[in-house]
Amino acid sequence: MIPVSRLSESQLRQTISRVLTEESYLHNAQRIKNAIAQSGGVKKAASIIEQCLKSESDREILETGFLPISFTAFPNNFS
Repeated sequence: MIPVSRLSESQLRQTISRVLTEESYLHNAQRIKNAIAQSGGVKKAASIIEQCLKSESDREILETGFLPISFTAFPNNFS
C-alpha cells in the first residue's frame, strides 16, 4: 500500500490500469460481492464500516491514511 500523502498521478494511473485489466481483481471483487450478500448485504457492510470508523481506528485512519478493516466480519474470511 502507498500512503495517500506519497501517491503520485503516475502511480494512481498504473494502479487503476492494473485493477481494470488483471483478472485476479475481478475474481476477488466477485468474492467480496458474494460475501457481502451472504452476510446481510450492503446495509450490513456499511454498518460494519461505520462501526470501525466509530472506534479508535478513526485516529489510525487520520494518522496513516489507510482504512484498517478486517474481512473476518464476513463468513468466508477471504482465505
